[in-house]
Amino acid sequence: MKVLITGSSGLLGGRIFKFLREKNFKVISLNRKKNTPINFKSKKKIEKSCRGVDVIINCIGKDIYTSKNRKKTIFANAEIPSIIYNAGSNSGVKYFIYISTYHVYDFNKKKINENSQLIKKNLYTESKILGEEKIIKNKNKTKIIILRLCNLFGYPIFKNKNCEKLLLNYVIKSIAKKKPITINSQYDEFRYYSSIKMFNFFLIKILKNLNKNKFTKNIKILNYFTDKCYKISDLIELIDRKKKFKITKIKYKYKKLKKKKKFKLLSLDTNFLPKKDKYFFNEFLKTYNYYKNI
Repeated sequence: MKVLITGSSGLLGGRIFKFLREKNFKVISLNRKKNTPINFKSKKKIEKSCRGVDVIINCIGKDIYTSKNRKKTIFANAEIPSIIYNAGSNSGVKYFIYISTYHVYDFNKKKINENSQLIKKNLYTESKILGEEKIIKNKNKTKIIILRLCNLFGYPIFKNKNCEKLLLNYVIKSIAKKKPITINSQYDEFRYYSSIKMFNFFLIKILKNLNKNKFTKNIKILNYFTDKCYKISDLIELIDRKKKFKITKIKYKYKKLKKKKKFKLLSLDTNFLPKKDKYFFNEFLKTYNYYKNI
């Protein structure tokens, strides 16, 4: 199986690229910085890069912290994936995996699955919803898998300052650098977390069982999450109890966090989901050491 990963210079794309290579997959990359740079003005060049590829995993995109400029965010999270999907489809690619987010759901609902209504909370979620819609609208022979991921964290393969803004990465870096932690959230809300390593094993299962997946009109949507679901305050307390990770100082921007009720994230297909994230604290330690040594 030959896999093309777009956005391999980013946190998630870089880790996926390295992991699949270690698992003896034939992997090539397409990104704006290294190896094969993307020229979106040349449709033929993108199609050429997709020839002989079985699966495209699209990791190009802006996260919630870098989604500032509307035009750039929509382009990165919606238009680019659509361009690559069409190029891959024209080149005979069998599967296209679009990395989306579980933040497109309304967390005020008690139970959430893949059929739950999507809501545009901010520019980031709006762009991801639009990205899903554009790919589905353009669907061709290439089958589409949309993965709506919970909050991932971990160390990057390449230097990446953007990932330092992710909540857990930010907390870990602050601890490693012995700096005070400031929580900007207004709500003490439950969030689902996962180590990138656990997600990579989930992704391996998906890739090895592509023929066993049930598609509806060539489309499959999957929620990805683990057993790690914490309120922000509880997560900080859990980390602080670990002897190795000593929090210097914790400050909440809002004096009193408004409490949010716990919601249950579900999936209509649990065949590939991990029951537990057994790499959670191992990823935490490796990320801690990464930040400590830079």
